[in-house]
Amino acid sequence: MTDVLQEIKPDKDKEDDKNLNVVTDEIDEKDVAIQMLAVFIDEVKEAYIDWVDQTSTVLLSLTDFDANDSIRASAAECLPGLIRCVKGVHGINQNLYNMGKVFTQNLAKAMQSETETDSLIAQVNAFKDIIDEIGKGFLS
Repeated sequence: MTDVLQEIKPDKDKEDDKNLNVVTDEIDEKDVAIQMLAVFIDEVKEAYIDWVDQTSTVLLSLTDFDANDSIRASAAECLPGLIRCVKGVHGINQNLYNMGKVFTQNLAKAMQSETETDSLIAQVNAFKDIIDEIGKGFLS
């Protein structure tokens, strides 16, 4: 999936205010797959633990995917489910804090360059859900 998504990149040399939003059947299918992955993670909960690291790597690379705003939003919406999975298996510990820190830093970076309102809303909600899931000690 990431190979196909990497092929579609806007021209960085052009300095205009317009954003590229590529919509193809293939990208729509990738977006639906990410959304279904989020549902799957939420449904199987702790049983998904063996795939959290691989999934995190892919999703974190897609939170600032230039070519499609739906991909960015769906990737962000998937991250809190991974936090819930890890929390359900290992509880609240330093590894969960570290994971939350990586996720929130990635989302903060993506939000700084986000121009689409719906994607920004999804990123902010994911940021909030991660903080809520980890709890009090996370931000201190």
